Amino acid sequence: MKPFFYIVSVFCCLICEVFADVVSTNISNGNLFLSFQWNNERKYGRTGKTNDLTIPAGKQLIIHGINMFPKGTGVTGSSAFVRKYNASSKLDTIVGMAPSASLAISWNGPILGPANLIYGLDTVLDSGLVFSALPDDSDYLKTSCEFLFEIKDDPFQATLAPSASISSTSVVVPSNATADVDVLLEQSTDMITWTQCLPGTYNASTQKRFFRVRAVEK
Repeated sequence: MKPFFYIVSVFCCLICEVFADVVSTNISNGNLFLSFQWNNERKYGRTGKTNDLTIPAGKQLIIHGINMFPKGTGVTGSSAFVRKYNASSKLDTIVGMAPSASLAISWNGPILGPANLIYGLDTVLDSGLVFSALPDDSDYLKTSCEFLFEIKDDPFQATLAPSASISSTSVVVPSNATADVDVLLEQSTDMITWTQCLPGTYNASTQKRFFRVRAVEK
């Protein structure tokens, strides 16, 4: 048999989640700077870092996770955020997270497009310590953060599409095929090596199992 075509590959875990575009971004805050406060006091901070994220119409954004380093009691560093522009062009905080606090989600659900967001790390100023010179530790106030998003088709808008439209999770056999076509279900644990399998019941396991559907011409 020879490969025929892919209209779409359908990947899903045992919970039947359809995979889409995954955005994983690592961000670190900026350079250490000196700030003169009242009475010539010196305090130090780091500039923030912000990225833009646009969600097109017909798409939705799922926030899978935000990981910060370092994180723990007594840690001083930038706070992470995800913010969305509202109708008044002002920013609403969707997610906020401080190095020594838990993840705070203001809206725990999909963000529907079209939407414009920003995400990243805020500027931090250490208000608890005063130095006469720069600290020897170059990692002072340093914060790193990993954002994991998924952008996928909006199922709410998909239900409004004409009945003749093709689902984004369909494998289509065109009328101009020159031979019979096998529609195969395949599974993988690493999304690299795939083996053919049958529809049915699969036991839960600690290792994720991915599935895809493809058409192969005989």
